[in-house]
Amino acid sequence: MSETQEVLKNALTRELAKEQRSGFIAELLAHPVYSLASMITEKHFEAVARRRAVSTRALPWHALLVRVSVQQRLAVVCRGGLSALLVQKLTSFRSERAVKRALKHAIAVLSRRHFEGLKDRAATCSSTLQGHSEYVYSVAFHPSAPYLATGSHDSTAKLWLLNGNYATCVSTLQGHSSHVRSVEFHPSAPYLATGSNDKTAKLWLLNADCSAATCVSTLQGHSNTVWFVAFHPSAPYLATGSEDGTAKLWLLNGNDATCVSTLQGHDNIVSSVAFHPSAPYLATGSWDNTAKLWLLNADCTAVTCVFTLQGHSRTVNSVAFHPSAPYLATGSFDRTAKLWLLNTDCSAATCVSTLQGHSSSVRSVAFHPSAPYLATGSDDKTAKLWLLNADCSAATCVSTLPGHRNSVTSVAFHPSAPYLATGSIDKTAKLWR
Repeated sequence: MSETQEVLKNALTRELAKEQRSGFIAELLAHPVYSLASMITEKHFEAVARRRAVSTRALPWHALLVRVSVQQRLAVVCRGGLSALLVQKLTSFRSERAVKRALKHAIAVLSRRHFEGLKDRAATCSSTLQGHSEYVYSVAFHPSAPYLATGSHDSTAKLWLLNGNYATCVSTLQGHSSHVRSVEFHPSAPYLATGSNDKTAKLWLLNADCSAATCVSTLQGHSNTVWFVAFHPSAPYLATGSEDGTAKLWLLNGNDATCVSTLQGHDNIVSSVAFHPSAPYLATGSWDNTAKLWLLNADCTAVTCVFTLQGHSRTVNSVAFHPSAPYLATGSFDRTAKLWLLNTDCSAATCVSTLQGHSSSVRSVAFHPSAPYLATGSDDKTAKLWLLNADCSAATCVSTLPGHRNSVTSVAFHPSAPYLATGSIDKTAKLWR
């Protein structure tokens, strides 16, 4: 074993001991991902810093990328919080694809290990977020900063600073004149979107440390409640779903947004929208008991409904694409969630599994970003964690999270750390570890 690998092994031992995962050391050392991870050197981080030096010279990222030590490098691979951020920065390396794959695999392995214990024990509520005076309809984690957003019936959204197992409200966003139904962070830019019963969506510009936000644009065009908002994962678009029976696509241009397409086809409320992570498709869920797949053209100005998913006997409340496998999940008032297998070009879907276990409506569904889990929130006052089988075509409930005193309206996984957030009609949000 080389000197560098010896240093990495010692650092790994310390890191995993903190998580009581020391038994995992031998397995990871023997895995090809380990030797690939050790290829990461200062030159890789310096190259990123040079690309961003003009805008980031005075920021922590520049210092972190250039001065990272061998021990810190391993911590980056083995600990969720920093690793997800650095993978984003490393995506500019065309010649280092093996390293990128290694990092992503290491993150996935560690995430699975974090959640593996949930097979044998219930998740623990680590924090209850109190501050809203009415129902909490929506929860969303920031993709890289330690913040959670919540949207409420009290007409506000709140930003919560995460500190270990706890969260503190640092900002209340006021501007909507009615309930805030949905909140969503932009995947890379400093924006938060909100949808409201006041028939509008709003775009909020986050300050430098994401602890506050200013409304920079109000999106008007829907004739009824905006139930859901979702950012495109890579292109400058926002999707909204509304009680007026339509979804809309908005082109983002700096602090402004322009409606470029209106999706008509549902016969009732469009309660949920979700962009496919890589293909040019959008999914919508509706109170007409169906979900639909829509094909987007290059600039999203032409959108065609290519398939209608029929199988639920009541309202479809939530839709979510799997981050890497060809599946879509739906949650319904019929007390079930369903897994749908997408065909090769994502233009059609077949129901391959119906998840039964909740005793009331399934309000929300969410896939874990890297581990094989699906979360569901229900009117039965619980959330459930479902373990997906190897090909994601079926799932088994491995944990039921009780604790809320009323309906669980929203569920969201942290992008890298082992946390699940839930929002509830009981006026609280909770963090589960």
